[in-house]
Amino acid sequence: MNSKRWIVVFIFIAVFCACRSTSCTLGDHNWMVHAMIRLTPDFLLPFWAEFSQLENDHFASDASEGIFVCSRKVSPYLGIISLPFISSWSGKFSWKTTFSNDGLMNLARNAQEKKKPTIIVGIDNPRLTIALLADINSDNICRQMTILYETRMRSLSVGCASPMADEYYPRFGISIIFYGLPFPDKIMSLTAGIEGQNPILTIENPRFVAELITRKAIKKRMMPATSSALIFLDREN
Repeated sequence: MNSKRWIVVFIFIAVFCACRSTSCTLGDHNWMVHAMIRLTPDFLLPFWAEFSQLENDHFASDASEGIFVCSRKVSPYLGIISLPFISSWSGKFSWKTTFSNDGLMNLARNAQEKKKPTIIVGIDNPRLTIALLADINSDNICRQMTILYETRMRSLSVGCASPMADEYYPRFGISIIFYGLPFPDKIMSLTAGIEGQNPILTIENPRFVAELITRKAIKKRMMPATSSALIFLDREN
């Protein structure tokens, strides 16, 4: 792995190793994007968003075998090793991995001949977006760094009670809000989650936020929110 890959992997591991905390909703922010970079990594990260999407859609819940189709253009190994740990649903049956150039439809025909309920999943086209946002309400001193990871996922079910085929673009995001510079004692919150769902993890520093409000460095939220939400930027056309 090169240094760029290690940085991304470290961010994801750090978020999910951190302890949970109660959400703080004191600050009122008005975010504006100041800088953004989009990358196309040559590797896949663990499949949190992808398999969450399949579970929520109850996709092929009666399957007895899974086939994960790997693209030769990206390294799938971080995703493959995550399968037993990220989804109780994916652990209900065995997974086979194949580097296939035949496409999902040909694999589906082969599975149909075996008459075994099978789900076939292909994940490719990873994209990473890193954005820096500034809070207009604090004269742009309060900032947010957002890291968004997106893939294309195609899935087929064969021989199941309800055969299905679908294409998704699931996204997973991490948000770090800080005041001034991103030193540990200046971090106001850290949030991680999947688009369209409640945050998986929220860690906040309500004492520091209350101090900033007292100093009138940031605005106080007038209407309480039930949870911290990630900002998912518009997809690139």
